[in-house]
Amino acid sequence: MMITGKELGLHMKDHSAPLVELLQKHISLNLSRAKCLGLFIISMLNSRTVQLVRWIQLLSLIFQYPKMIK
Repeated sequence: MMITGKELGLHMKDHSAPLVELLQKHISLNLSRAKCLGLFIISMLNSRTVQLVRWIQLLSLIFQYPKMIK
């Protein structure tokens, strides 16, 4: 079953929703963390100049404080 970005409450393109579903179901992430990781991956793919250290810091903050991300 395809989940749309709107159903997940995501502010990204609908084609990224299957990525979130994959992260949630097959990597056993809860929905909040799957959304965060999905946004991270999509942002990385869309970024032309990626500052990897900053992305890694952001990702580590997301996983340390998942309750802050809603």
